Amino acid sequence: MSPQIFSMRVIKTLIRCPKPPYESPENNITSAHRGNNNG
Repeated sequence: MSPQIFSMRVIKTLIRCPKPPYESPENNITSAHRGNNNG
């Protein structure tokens, strides 16, 4: 695989997922509240 194709795939992935869920504190807080409400 050429470096250009690899970089293009990386850029496309970053555009598709700008923020991974495990790096967003808001998602963790929301999921924690949901778990407390459900359980």
